[in-house]
Amino acid sequence: MSGSSIRSMRLFQNICGDAALKNAIVVLNMWNLVQPETGHEREKELKTKDTFFKPIVDRGTDILHHDNTVESAHAILRQMLKNKPAPLAIQSEMVTQKKALYQTSVGEAMLGELAMLEQNHRREMETLQKEMEEARREQDEVAQAEIQEAQENLEQAAAKIVNERTRLLPADKQKKSSHKIQQSCLGFWKSLGALKCC
Repeated sequence: MSGSSIRSMRLFQNICGDAALKNAIVVLNMWNLVQPETGHEREKELKTKDTFFKPIVDRGTDILHHDNTVESAHAILRQMLKNKPAPLAIQSEMVTQKKALYQTSVGEAMLGELAMLEQNHRREMETLQKEMEEARREQDEVAQAEIQEAQENLEQAAAKIVNERTRLLPADKQKKSSHKIQQSCLGFWKSLGALKCC
């Protein structure tokens, strides 16, 4: 699984929580197109490796096959109907415990992810700054243009982080977070003499 798939799986776990994960079903599509031996080996790998579905299978999630037939789809639905309803973890946190989204396990995971992205952007900004200084010393206009484009892309990504945090955090917490990212971008652009702001 890719890094984004692993993050999505963790987010799914946080949304569901242990009580609701036992009602979840992972459906393996196109099962009819795979050789049985290959399919069983692949399924074993999916169930037993931590980087795949093992963490949720260990908490009761079923893995079922869908071979693109009505019968297969009905079998999956029948399995789902056997489950006893359980609230999602995020429902319990927000409704019962009266937590705001950013205070839930999902919100905390998302804020952690955004903080990690912010840190990565800062490192990338520093690297680009050094590359730009070198390109200017060498008067390499092609490199300068490429670095400028990379900076603009990074600026857009930083703006997305600010937007995501804005959607997650209440107004009184947004200013500190947004200001931090904006100061980082502003400092970066000033250091390059490009007086831009994200």
